[in-house]
Amino acid sequence: MTFKLKSIFKWAPMLLLGSATCLSAQYALAATEAGTQITNKATVSYEDNLGVSYTATSEDAIVTVAQIYSATIEADSEANASPGGFAYLQHTLTNTGNGADTYTLTIAQNHTNETNADATQLDATSIKIYEDSNDDGLPSAGETLLAQIPGTGPGATNTSVTIPGGTAMKLAVQVQVPSTAI
Repeated sequence: MTFKLKSIFKWAPMLLLGSATCLSAQYALAATEAGTQITNKATVSYEDNLGVSYTATSEDAIVTVAQIYSATIEADSEANASPGGFAYLQHTLTNTGNGADTYTLTIAQNHTNETNADATQLDATSIKIYEDSNDDGLPSAGETLLAQIPGTGPGATNTSVTIPGGTAMKLAVQVQVPSTAI
């Protein structure tokens, strides 16, 4: 009888604990903030063939939720503008992970060395990225300038932004079309 009790005592809590820990970790990672500790304890009750009841409790099992890195940004968009005018593009950068993450916003152009008879592939005169806090797709008074080219001022050609897990940052991109554009 001692062997059976020892066997139940030895394996049942570990099996229950292992199953519960795996299930907790699997479901907790998707919705639980990175760094959160999940504590689990297993208890098993049984009785022997004489009707004597026993209870065994495991040690605490502590699982720390790991950070999941994931992000999305909306697809490319198009806008029209007259030569010398401005085009505005709106994007949403979403941190779909479970913890704060830092993203680098970089502005780059590559048409300056191309020769194009109809001047349709020119670099923009300027490009600025703003945090679009009022979500109207336009740079507004009080909104933060994050990056710009030509590379002068805040952020110059790139900047880093930190976004909490499960949240989004709206971006407004202002592009000045060269006056020589056709």
